[in-house]
This record gives sequence, structure tokens and C-alpha cells, in this order.
Amino acid sequence: MKGLAWHWLALWALTMAVICQPLGDFALFGVRYYRFGFVEVCGRGVAAIALLFGMVRYAGLTWPVAVNRFARLVALVLLTWEGALNADIAYLSARAHRLCSEEGGIHIAGTAEVEGFLWMAAGIEEWAAAGYSYLEEIRRDSAGNRIVRRARMVDGEPVFSVIAVPSSLYEVQLVWEVVGYRVERREVQVRNRETAAILGRYVAFEMRPGWFDELILRFLPHGHAAYWTCGNEVPSEVGDGADHDRTRVLGTGEFIRLVLKPRRH
Repeated sequence: MKGLAWHWLALWALTMAVICQPLGDFALFGVRYYRFGFVEVCGRGVAAIALLFGMVRYAGLTWPVAVNRFARLVALVLLTWEGALNADIAYLSARAHRLCSEEGGIHIAGTAEVEGFLWMAAGIEEWAAAGYSYLEEIRRDSAGNRIVRRARMVDGEPVFSVIAVPSSLYEVQLVWEVVGYRVERREVQVRNRETAAILGRYVAFEMRPGWFDELILRFLPHGHAAYWTCGNEVPSEVGDGADHDRTRVLGTGEFIRLVLKPRRH
């Protein structure tokens, strides 16, 4: 019975050590490692304590011998099993670290004062409150025809109209591309429609989980939508000074307002 109990406890402990990861991501030597986990308290700490206790209680080992064998077992698991499962995470994290540090964030070459711009017409209430007169967008109507729609606020209500061509000098574009293993690049551009010059770029990266994490996440609600981002943190010049929340994601609208200022009348 003791031997059977010991084997079951060892199997449970090793399973917990592999499956239950630290909650969220973590940083090591300046590199952010992207991991998903279930519950932090059921992670390696609990599994390690249970395994060590089992060595003493059910295997009949003394504490010094148990600690010695436990250390060897942990080293073996980390070098073999854990290494095989997480090798792609090390590669993914190192690549994401390089991309985010070299390309991520906001890059503003210049600013402009505008009445409005070409992007999308939704949310005109918010933009009008910030001082903009109109928004324009290019879309398809119910018949599939390409149209240009303009949004304004009239007597406190949003009014939409169809115009022949956009009148805005500046437009906002979103560019998505896959840049490597489980990494996508998202760039928001503010462009001059006449010269194609880019006034500002907002670059962020999305990282999918490693293959083992993704395998487990398939069995969890909304696990298929799990990803991490970097490059979209709020910069120091946005917010309330030195104590602003650097963990907050910079919104696309916030970036646009840094580049395209409402024209003063």
C-alpha cells in the first residue's frame, strides 16, 4: 500500500509540476518570458512540497537523503522534460524581446492640426468632444458598392452623409503581418494622403502561446484567444507624469490624438 501510494503521489506531483505553471508571464535577465498557467497556488511550489513530503512519508527516506534525491529529480526534469516542452517559448520570448525593443512603441515624425481625418466614422461623439469637426471612412454599402461616409455632430446628434470623395488630407491605416513563429506585428499609421509621408507609427506585437501551452489552452474556455502583447505600453509622455500606469495599453485613439491635433478656431 505504501509503495502504491508513493507512486500515485509521485505521478501527481510530476504532473502538477509540468502542467501548473506560474500565473502569467515573468522576466528573467531582462527578457520577458510568455507563459500561461492555471492557478498560481497549484504551481511548482505546491507540487515540490508534496513530492518532497511523499519521499519522506511513503518512501521511508530520511530528510537529508530525500532532499538530495529531490534536487537531482528537479534538475533532471528541468533539463529534459521541461526543456522539451518549453524550448519554443525561449525562442519566442527572445525574438519578441528584440522586436519590441527595436521596433515597438510610438514613433512620431511630425504633427498636424486638422478638422478631421479618414479612418472610421464610428465614435464621432467622442471625437467631437475632443475638438474634431468630422470623421470620414471608406466602406461598402448594402449593394457592395464602395462609398465614402462622413460623420458630424449636429445639434448634439451624430449625422452621417455620403460624399463623392474623401476631403481629409490625413488618413489612419492599420497594417497586420506575420513576422515569425507565433508572432504578429500590428502597426497603426497616420499618413498624408497626398505625399504618402508617414507622420506617426504605433507598433505593437502579439505573441501566441508556445505549443504545449496552446495544447492545454484548447481545453479551457476562450483559450483559443489567448495571446500577449508588447510595444503598446503607455509611454511616459502620456498620462499623469512619473506615476502614471505603465501597465495600461495605449489606445489607438490616444495615439492618433498625439499626431493629429484638433484645429483651433
